[in-house]
Amino acid sequence: MVENNVESVRENDRYLETIINRKKRTIPIASIEYVESRGRKIVLHLGCGEMTFYSKISEIEEKLVNNGFVRVHQSFMVRMADISKISRTSIKCGKIEVPVSRRYYGELRKMVME
Repeated sequence: MVENNVESVRENDRYLETIINRKKRTIPIASIEYVESRGRKIVLHLGCGEMTFYSKISEIEEKLVNNGFVRVHQSFMVRMADISKISRTSIKCGKIEVPVSRRYYGELRKMVME
């Protein structure tokens, strides 16, 4: 009985559950390319488009960090495995370039060097 509970917890870690247009949505974390915060809204950039909903980036940060994402700016989170180039002011993840803030640069650089 305990094994089933552990398995369901692991399964839930692979999905981000949110409310969009008053409907509960389950988004596979593997489909998220990067996360952007615009004001009070979160924009999930997916391979097939964007999903927008009301939330704070800090509310979804812990779940995404446990799934390979890293915070690089007050308004951005990216998948660590997708980072191909890093500079003082931005990083390149696949085809996109995302700003990096001074606050997160030091920690990000340490993580990339490991």
